[in-house]
Amino acid sequence: MKPSAFRLPFFLFLILILLIPPAHAQVLLNVDFGVGATSAKSGFAATGLATNDFWNLHAHYNPRFTPGQALEPGRYHFHLYGHADPDATAEQNSVFTLRSGTNTFGPLTAAPGPGWKVAQGWQEGRQFVVFRDVPVEKGQPVIIEVAPGPGGVAVLNGLQIITRGSGPPKTLGLATQPAPATYTNLIVREVRYEGKVTDTEARFTATVEVESLTTNEVSAVLFEGDIAVFAPELPVGV
Repeated sequence: MKPSAFRLPFFLFLILILLIPPAHAQVLLNVDFGVGATSAKSGFAATGLATNDFWNLHAHYNPRFTPGQALEPGRYHFHLYGHADPDATAEQNSVFTLRSGTNTFGPLTAAPGPGWKVAQGWQEGRQFVVFRDVPVEKGQPVIIEVAPGPGGVAVLNGLQIITRGSGPPKTLGLATQPAPATYTNLIVREVRYEGKVTDTEARFTATVEVESLTTNEVSAVLFEGDIAVFAPELPVGV
């Protein structure tokens, strides 16, 4: 979980609708907002169950627009990481607000000291914040709002959700989701055009409002047909 893994310019609204079995045993869900196909992170961060704890990589564009599932009712601790070291801008420390049903928690801000590294150990309120004993109700989503701190950029590196339980601990990966629908077409909302044909020229100006529901590269033919003119001065083929 790298300190500058995931940045967004304003607010980040993260809706956690993930399936977790009934919280009879302690359950841990780790999510790394990094890059690549799999997370390079394993084991503990600020919390954890074992040195080989699995981390799920959040891939924003793969899968695309996959709906989630609901957290089982219960109480959870949310560990949220939002820090980036200075680069082209100042140090970034996010402001977190958590909403569960009608309950609102926060805002809380992490404020690490300059030059902090993971090897130095984690400190609550410095590299991460914790929302404890958050009640989750059936059918109600948990929404995490990540706002920028004084540096001006909202950062989300990772999160950990851990339940309270009395049985043997176990870790949990993200539930397998069906492949999302693939959109391959463009939706043309509006087309406006003006045309002018003279003895020497045919010129058209078009304004097109088009919507795409996919992040893939797609294309479509917008105009197809012939223009008939009778002025003999136009060159052949025009």
